[in-house]
Amino acid sequence: MSPGYKYIFGPVASRRLGRSLGIDLIPYKTCSFDCVYCQIGKTTYQTLERAQYVPTQAVITELEQRLKNPSGIDFLTFSGSGEPTLHIALGQIIKRLKQLSHLPIAVLTNGSLLSREEVQKDLIQADIVLPTLSSLTPENFQRIHHPHPDLKLEKIIEGMISFRKIFKGKIWLEVFLVKGINDNEKEMKLLKSVIEKIQPDKIQFNTSIRIPSEEHSISADEEDMNALAKIFGKSGEVIAEFQAEQIELKSFPNEEEILNYLQRRPATVKDLSRGLSLSEKQAEAVLQELTQKGKIQSKTWREKQVFYIAGKK
Repeated sequence: MSPGYKYIFGPVASRRLGRSLGIDLIPYKTCSFDCVYCQIGKTTYQTLERAQYVPTQAVITELEQRLKNPSGIDFLTFSGSGEPTLHIALGQIIKRLKQLSHLPIAVLTNGSLLSREEVQKDLIQADIVLPTLSSLTPENFQRIHHPHPDLKLEKIIEGMISFRKIFKGKIWLEVFLVKGINDNEKEMKLLKSVIEKIQPDKIQFNTSIRIPSEEHSISADEEDMNALAKIFGKSGEVIAEFQAEQIELKSFPNEEEILNYLQRRPATVKDLSRGLSLSEKQAEAVLQELTQKGKIQSKTWREKQVFYIAGKK
């Protein structure tokens, strides 16, 4: 990647989306939720207001430049430092992407704004929308997501159901499991009754593999996740990277790409190795160099050394 990109990062190796070029429309850490499991830290600005949080034309200009050579990219993915549907020009940017490239477009969203007609209109242009729905129990929904006080679970669910009726693309619904909160059969059977109305193409079970915003947030067990996924039949699958396969990228990442990755995804040596297709020896060397330069720091979490941008956690 050429120097100077501020709003796009990667491509990053993703188990779900292959080689994914990330598009980050939201400054750190602006969101409608404050999830206990968030890998980039606690929400510092919680809002439901849609606005131009980063300059629309600057994002488009970066994409125009990057997509002159789209080799090595499988997906264009809106994700990163906050909730992408909060950006008021999301639809405009997706429309421009459709003009620039034939690559499929994915949007990772917490689903909190899906009841809004203008958000549905923006997202309808995407190829895959990946919302999250982890609990139907108000108490557990609150414990897991710490949503903006004006958000109502019922409204979020209604939004997902109504969006499905008009959206012709794929919906891959994420169920994020937190041990001791929603990783049980009773919770999943309740969830199934609503998910059947949403009719997602896939139901993807995830849990904290990287360091979460609240360190008491505990990962669900792999065996339990597999059992709970079976409740949903063929649509249910576990996507947590317990044993993630290496996805080959096409070029060796430079320092800026590595910093862009860590800004949005704190990582162990093994995480960085997988995410950017480096050998573990290469990943370890570059992390040590960036630490010595003072650009990143690390902390120990569950007996693993996790690296992140200095001052972010």
